Amino acid sequence: MKLFKIYSPEDFQTLPWRNGLGSTVELISESLEGHEAFSWRLSIASVANDGPFSDFSGYDRTLLLLEGTGITLNNPNGSSIELNSPLDCAHFKGEDLINASLHDGPIKDFNVMTLRSICSSSVTAINEKSEPLIQINAEKLLVYSLKPIKIQIGLEPSINLKANHLLQFDYYINNTMILDNTQAIVIQINYSS
Repeated sequence: MKLFKIYSPEDFQTLPWRNGLGSTVELISESLEGHEAFSWRLSIASVANDGPFSDFSGYDRTLLLLEGTGITLNNPNGSSIELNSPLDCAHFKGEDLINASLHDGPIKDFNVMTLRSICSSSVTAINEKSEPLIQINAEKLLVYSLKPIKIQIGLEPSINLKANHLLQFDYYINNTMILDNTQAIVIQINYSS
């Protein structure tokens, strides 16, 4: 019996942004029984214009640049984060009134959102120069491939993942994971006790 699932782009769904200014491709989300809102979600958004981010109060957000020349996330508290190169990463709260400024044309970004009262995430961007061995300690482990990738966890058989596919493990993992030289985003999710 396989203890993992692989999702292809055909499995993803497009949803409108809360602020009505665009759409996002939801790769996967999870809602706990009795909760209407999602407890965590992975998505990819295309951003074509400067403007405000949607309000996701109560969530922690991680955003990684996938394509384009860059974006600056302006926080009303005066701080700003620049994402200039692929897989540059920003962390912020969903209630922060982020206003985005594109550097030179549209971008595509990868989003991880976790409802902080229920769970938290650790996000690792992998590129050709990254250390291929990662320590995993997660109740949910997800790997999104930007290029074809081979994944090895402990002594388990390796898994080949095509580009732009998502791998989800359905069991707690406390082990090492080895990725061949490629580009991927590794998401570890743990639940509050």
